[in-house]
Amino acid sequence: MIMGDKHPDETTIELYVLGSSPENEDMVWLEAHLAQCRSCGELHAAIREFYRDLDLETGPGGAPASGLPIPTRHPDSHLRHVPGKRSGDRLPAGRMVETAFPIRMARWIVKHPVISTTTGLGAFGLMILFLLPGPGIFTARRDTNPVNYRVEGVMVSIVNRADSVLMTERVSKSYAAELVNQDDTHSRTAVRMLFVDVDGNGTNEFLQVRNPGRPVDIPVSDLLLRSPEKEIPLWRYEPVRRFSFPGKTEGNAPDFLIRTIDAGDYDRDGAMEVYVISVHTHFPSTLARLDAATGAELGLFVHIGHINIMRAADLDGDGVSELIIGGRNNAYRHAFVAVLDPRHISGRGPATEPYIPDGIPPAAIRSYVLFPRTIVGAGIDDGELSEHVAGIDVNRAENYVRVTVDEYNSTPVHASYTVVFDQAMNPINFQTGSEFDTLADSLDRRGLLPVPVDADYQRSFLTQLLYLRGEEWTTRPLSTRFGQHPDSTRIR
Repeated sequence: MIMGDKHPDETTIELYVLGSSPENEDMVWLEAHLAQCRSCGELHAAIREFYRDLDLETGPGGAPASGLPIPTRHPDSHLRHVPGKRSGDRLPAGRMVETAFPIRMARWIVKHPVISTTTGLGAFGLMILFLLPGPGIFTARRDTNPVNYRVEGVMVSIVNRADSVLMTERVSKSYAAELVNQDDTHSRTAVRMLFVDVDGNGTNEFLQVRNPGRPVDIPVSDLLLRSPEKEIPLWRYEPVRRFSFPGKTEGNAPDFLIRTIDAGDYDRDGAMEVYVISVHTHFPSTLARLDAATGAELGLFVHIGHINIMRAADLDGDGVSELIIGGRNNAYRHAFVAVLDPRHISGRGPATEPYIPDGIPPAAIRSYVLFPRTIVGAGIDDGELSEHVAGIDVNRAENYVRVTVDEYNSTPVHASYTVVFDQAMNPINFQTGSEFDTLADSLDRRGLLPVPVDADYQRSFLTQLLYLRGEEWTTRPLSTRFGQHPDSTRIR
């Protein structure tokens, strides 16, 4: 388009210099205008010199200029005159430069491709290093996931998988000894520290049982959920409660000692639970179900007597892990083992009338077994014989449960035996230990055994186990699954 008396803008002149020519008719006008207009001619010469300085090819309007560039007086110019900076500059007093930074940068990259590429790659690499997680660019990310503890004297250290220390604190000698004893997998009935990923973020927190005691002779303890990255516990649970029994006063003190803990999504609802067994000096014991995220109590099972041990296993294959607990029932004065549904931890265990806590209904119990006294236990009874379940071992591969019962007197003399149950808690085997056999031989030589402890006695003993049905008892075990017993006899 013929411009008439108007001036061409700087972009048009620049394109003309670079070889992007306008239409023929406009070309004639542009060349004539550049020859006649002093300011546009000076701008044309300056642009030509600018590109020649960059060693770029120019088009028909880019013939080498013979005159020196001078500051442009073009009304639309975005060039300015600045002092020269290199000794070989053709304009000691200054030269025309492009002031728009993106354009200057693009032209510099075209002129120096190797330098610009190397610099760009280096900058990109540094940016990636800065974005990597970790305390520094050249430092590997530290493993802050606690998985175990280490006891050295009275110092307890929480460590990661590489055994690097994440935190250390001083504890009492008795507590340090409890932690050392927890490492004994053969007698792990008292868990004091347990590492679990409560929030599912891939990093463990840890549950810690403390038994600080008080000036008075009452056991007291609490449970903390902690993280090495936080100074204060995430939550705290203290098993403080009172129970009332008709004609009994032993269980009225409010404080309980936490014996053991466990954690897992045993009810398969997608959230982890924490299970806490607490015992009183006399009775009862409690099994609390807590929300692992908050420590809130979701259910409470009350048992007359001590609960010594707990294991979790899916016995019937329905995806829910049942809780198998064992200890002593003070009301019936026998060792017991019971199977509870983790979804229904509420109510009380079986008890005789004086031991039934006020206001607490019977719990929904999947299976409850009482162990009668053996003839060896009767033979060592000095008036203070006690029986309790000392161990529970679940073999998931072969689907059996081994329950170890300990009978002991005040001497103390121990007679331990094991009853093997199938997954439905039907007894299938009776096994004696070496100490039990030694005591049996001694009692037999002294004429204190009514019958020998042979295969017939072992089979007979299994028929004497008592199974709970409602508030009654039966000697018939479960047949193939958890259910009701066809025959029962009430124990007063």
